[in-house]
Amino acid sequence: MSDIAVLSNPASGNNRTRARRDLQALTRSRGIDHLQPARLREVPNALRTLAARNTRVLAIDGGDGTVVAVVTALRRHKPFTREPILAVLSGGSTNMIARDAGCPGAPAAALARLLKHWDTADGQLPIVTRRPLLVRSAGAPPSYGFFLGGVGIPRVTAAARRGLYARGIAGPLAWSLALIWSLWRLACGGLKTTPLLRPADVRIACNDSPGATAPRIAVIVTSLDRLLLGLRPVSPGEGVGVAVINAHVPGLWRRAPSALWRPWPSFTAIEAKPFAACRCRSVALSATEDWVLDGEPLDSPADATLTVQSDSSLRFVMA
Repeated sequence: MSDIAVLSNPASGNNRTRARRDLQALTRSRGIDHLQPARLREVPNALRTLAARNTRVLAIDGGDGTVVAVVTALRRHKPFTREPILAVLSGGSTNMIARDAGCPGAPAAALARLLKHWDTADGQLPIVTRRPLLVRSAGAPPSYGFFLGGVGIPRVTAAARRGLYARGIAGPLAWSLALIWSLWRLACGGLKTTPLLRPADVRIACNDSPGATAPRIAVIVTSLDRLLLGLRPVSPGEGVGVAVINAHVPGLWRRAPSALWRPWPSFTAIEAKPFAACRCRSVALSATEDWVLDGEPLDSPADATLTVQSDSSLRFVMA
């Protein structure tokens, strides 16, 4: 079946389990092209192979990093005349993209649902669109992704992998526990005693504004509607969503719990409130700390100014 193909990352979290064997059995039984590049740097060649076979729907079996590798290869190398529809399977550890715009659940079961749609609806699939972030910085090639995090986000990411993964707690549970613990420490006034929450100065300039530098606890730039734990810090809309936790602002600890279940207040001056969010055409970010893009360290100098905007839309299957 050349219309639908699967690209798997054998090193992704869920693909080191029975899930990988179940998916392989399904693709063999249906005659579906199933490519498994040993390294992410081999993804561009795999996509060229699938483009030559006229693949129309590409199921990505991997985590958020695998999805980003595919999107980056699609945009940098342009192997397809028309980009395929993407079906993101939950083959990784966190799978935030799959939960927002993909096919959650076990990869084999999700692919079976996709094939059922394909077989019974004459190729008409339930589609949503998302615009990937385009991240630029001097001296580095452009990067593509869906969730850029700074200050506390990379620290929580590292802590989840270092502390919880080692204890056998992985995936969304590990990230959710780390996030809940961080917000709880904020609510308890633990800003000065919790290293993960140590503020850092970040300059944020939305659109063509001069911007402002202020101590931030966390900075998020995303094009997803829903994050881990169902968080929706930025209301849906056009452009890129920017969400910030500011330090040294009155009311920070009182408002931390409510940040879990409702959009953060929208303000033009994003440093004016403890939790603030906005949407803009583009945003420039300057900090002396590292950034993570969909859970992976961004390939950019820590002190570089990043410019982030939304790229053209991709089509995703929701099944």
